[in-house]
Amino acid sequence: MLPPRENLTRFLRLGADLVSFSGGKGIRGPQSTGILAGRRDLIRAVALNASPNQALARAAKTSKEEVAGLVTALELFMAEDEKAEMKRYVDVCTTIVDALADIPGLRVVVEHDPVNRVIPHAVVYFTPDWVGPSGHAVQVALAKGDPHIYVQQGAHQGGYADEIAIDAINLQPGDDAIIAARLREELTRR
Repeated sequence: MLPPRENLTRFLRLGADLVSFSGGKGIRGPQSTGILAGRRDLIRAVALNASPNQALARAAKTSKEEVAGLVTALELFMAEDEKAEMKRYVDVCTTIVDALADIPGLRVVVEHDPVNRVIPHAVVYFTPDWVGPSGHAVQVALAKGDPHIYVQQGAHQGGYADEIAIDAINLQPGDDAIIAARLREELTRR
């Protein structure tokens, strides 16, 4: 998982033979790209299945333009201040949490931990006192709405049967207010 940026080298230092990272997600490069790091002999073996060879990975080849995009995204990712980035994510999540905190039957929190929520998330837990729509109904309504908003939904952690989580990683300035308003609209719909 990236961030944290330390993971680019951490697992190799701990003795892993190969480590793979998505070029999309945290690095925010092209979705069809990735990084494979590790032992030189294993990287060479993997390369035997890469383009232009007609082998296992031929169908999953990545274009030169996408590789250039990944390199640029990785350079930008490494240059970014991780502490400032995490603070920005927490601030975005806090805006969402604050806008929903007064709705009865919900427990709304910002979660950020090294195992389950590596990137800060705004999480809406549906307590046993909740009498509104299900998390799934809210998820579907948000996805069908304008703008389309996609959230994580389902019981993940926290001891509640249902939850909605919002990952701030790809949100642009102002998206937090839009998401908070749409969530509030769907959660208070009667």
